[in-house]
Amino acid sequence: MDILKAIYKGEYRTEHFLTEEYEAAQRKNTELVETLLSSLAPEDLERLDASYADMANVENYENFLAGLRLGIAVMLECCQ
Repeated sequence: MDILKAIYKGEYRTEHFLTEEYEAAQRKNTELVETLLSSLAPEDLERLDASYADMANVENYENFLAGLRLGIAVMLECCQ
């Protein structure tokens, strides 16, 4: 793929579109989490927060890698 042309033409997209099915599942999950959070002990809530922080760190690193891969692909194409 000619990545530079795709970027220039606006054909290269990285955004993710959520489906109605995903959004419905997310709403259901949010309702459940809110219900369960109200019954958690403070120490369990801290453990859950730490777990969410760990997940966010992994997601952020994966997003960084995706951006780095895109940057490298652009550099490689420019050098050819």
